[in-house]
Amino acid sequence: MGSWLHKRLLGRHSVKTTYPVSVMGTQALPALKDGHLPFILVNLRIKKEDTEVRTDKTVIRLGSDLEYQSLSRSWANEGIQSFHIGEGEFSVSKARKNIEILSRCGDSHKLIYHIVQESLPDYHLTWKDG
Repeated sequence: MGSWLHKRLLGRHSVKTTYPVSVMGTQALPALKDGHLPFILVNLRIKKEDTEVRTDKTVIRLGSDLEYQSLSRSWANEGIQSFHIGEGEFSVSKARKNIEILSRCGDSHKLIYHIVQESLPDYHLTWKDG
């Protein structure tokens, strides 16, 4: 797959933004770095090839609603429906293998915790209402 190229026209200039598959793709969790990282929780509906059936997949992407809007357009161009279902912030310490998840209490915080736990099983996770 490589990377996807997204072109936007700004005034008279063409701006090219490249989204690596790890950002735009459909894996559950992108690579995390140390620090405080805002994130969004997104439900993807991916059409199966040669059929009208779609499978659901929930993913986490780093960024805010602004990044979601851009990613959503790119996913739509690939025939993937996307729905913003939650947000929050990670506080990551790779040295201590610790992630603090700050999100609002509700159904989505359970999904967030589960995705991070499955993606990074050797990390200690804590969740706080935030």
